[in-house]
Amino acid sequence: MKLFFVVLMAIVVLTTGFAQPVEAEVLKAARDDAMAAFSREDYERWENWTATGWLRVVTDPNYDYYRTLSSVDLQRTYSYALYLELNSLYFNYLDANPGSVEPAFYNSDVKKILEVMPKSRDEIQKFVSSIRKEEQIASVIKELARERPAVLTRMYVNSRLTVPLSRYHVFLFPQTWRDDLNDEFIRVAKARRTTTIVTFSGIPVLVGIGILGFIVFRRRRAKRAGR
Repeated sequence: MKLFFVVLMAIVVLTTGFAQPVEAEVLKAARDDAMAAFSREDYERWENWTATGWLRVVTDPNYDYYRTLSSVDLQRTYSYALYLELNSLYFNYLDANPGSVEPAFYNSDVKKILEVMPKSRDEIQKFVSSIRKEEQIASVIKELARERPAVLTRMYVNSRLTVPLSRYHVFLFPQTWRDDLNDEFIRVAKARRTTTIVTFSGIPVLVGIGILGFIVFRRRRAKRAGR
């Protein structure tokens, strides 16, 4: 009995010691590290920034923590959350100090992009809902809705949305988030296809009712004229 208890405790210690943190813990750690880096002014302008994107400043991760994340997906989750929080803090600083940077580098449009970015995996659906009516994205969704359902794979949808989504830097998303993003666009496209089919299938019925009503009207009118 004592031996069993010792073995059981050893298993608990080992599994606890090697347990990977959940996403919520990784997101919190990334945000805390971003705040620490910002307070130390330990960040620099991203050399590949674009006028339409939101990524403006970057910093090195907390490697002591980053190396404990053996999952590539969690590492990318950490990096994305780190950059998102750092840029949010930086934008707040620029709002409080207007005129300190050129308008192309920071403006209200850039901040709006940052504000719709998902802060967790659970916000992917909300993110898609916020951007789906943009002209380029709406056009792609309309085209996807015309495709056969079998064609709407994650890879295909991702290839069609690469350019329209470039301003959101979704390449920073971990793979699980990217999969959820593509799945949500597939769901939206299929929903639009269903709505379109129902709408058009109802048109012949309405036309038929209209024609029938016109015929009945003409017959009644003819009867009245013959009296």
